[in-house]
Amino acid sequence: MRFQFITILLLLVVVVNGAERVVSLTPNLTELIYKLKQEHQLSGRSSACDYPPEVKTVPVAGEFAKPSLEPLAALRPTLVVSESTRSLKHAEAVRNLGIKFVSFPSETIEDYLSNIATMGKLLNCPHAAAKLITETQTKLDAFRKTAPPPDHRPKVLILISASPLITVGKRSYIHEMIELAGGRNIAAGVEQNYFTCSMEFVVEQQPDIMIITPMTGGMNRIENDPAWQTIPAIKNKRVHAEIDPSMIYRLGPRTIEGITIMRKIFYPVPKN
Repeated sequence: MRFQFITILLLLVVVVNGAERVVSLTPNLTELIYKLKQEHQLSGRSSACDYPPEVKTVPVAGEFAKPSLEPLAALRPTLVVSESTRSLKHAEAVRNLGIKFVSFPSETIEDYLSNIATMGKLLNCPHAAAKLITETQTKLDAFRKTAPPPDHRPKVLILISASPLITVGKRSYIHEMIELAGGRNIAAGVEQNYFTCSMEFVVEQQPDIMIITPMTGGMNRIENDPAWQTIPAIKNKRVHAEIDPSMIYRLGPRTIEGITIMRKIFYPVPKN
């Protein structure tokens, strides 16, 4: 009965001055709401939404892309947003409460630009969205113009998991990040977004640079495995584990910052 009563109250919510009461279930969309300066419309978040730091004061209404229906309903949201790569059953459950649910694609950088426009429309801030799109496109164009020719670029391996070995293929936006930063993804010929590869594949490709985040795990095994010692990135000490994983694994406002960090890794400024 209590849950039904909350649901009835939810359906009686009146949106004042066009503002929404938004629950964001994925960190990249939460970051986008803040980037558009619409955090006053954010009523709830997932437990995975941790940036910017002040978002931690916002009530939690679920896990990553997975709503907890009773806490969510208690927040009386008018809109729930999440990545479209997640389970459709959660969207149906939210809609059954009479709450609008909007899913956002997250496979390409073009998706991110489209997501900015969509969020701007939903939150009634089209001018802020248009400005952010222009700023982002300008930075992307600058990366493209300053990237070296393909045959002068270092070969790059982004290692998502060390056991099993998982990396990014051509259909991932992370592949685009590598290209924009001036690198060559060793798996550019694989028509997948993420896939499990063999050690033989890595040895054959001979990456010049490896990026490993704390999420990867197994760094000790890599350092102590003789097979890895034949890799130029290992031999030349160009394995980078210091990058914040959210700069890579969240397609959102900080993707540009992630590309900038990659560019510095690929083309370090010589020390005097």
